[in-house]
Amino acid sequence: MPIKPEKKKLYPPNWAAISLLIRQQAGWKCELCKSAQNKPQIVTGGIVILTVHHINGDPTDNRRINLIALCQCCHNRLDQPFRHKPKERGVLFDDLWKEGMKPELKGDIMTNVILKKREETRGPVCQL
Repeated sequence: MPIKPEKKKLYPPNWAAISLLIRQQAGWKCELCKSAQNKPQIVTGGIVILTVHHINGDPTDNRRINLIALCQCCHNRLDQPFRHKPKERGVLFDDLWKEGMKPELKGDIMTNVILKKREETRGPVCQL
């Protein structure tokens, strides 16, 4: 997904290399729906271009555990809550981290899916 100009400064200079590595490690498939790069997305039928998502929504947090390769469809579904004005979106994902709560206790369904998948494949996401 294109990075908005106003957020570009939050990404490290080597973001392209980081993003490439994450997509390679995912086998060039979405880590949620398993749609493959340059193939039809399993839900929409559109051609997949893999992206890299920051699970906690913080583009400055580039730890491997916080990054996941996603197709555009899954990435858009995850980003949707953050596209609303703060008063409209309720409790934010990163607010839960600040409060010391595990996000799966209050997170949306897609966040729960990602955290569960991360724990299954790489161990616990966070030791709070």
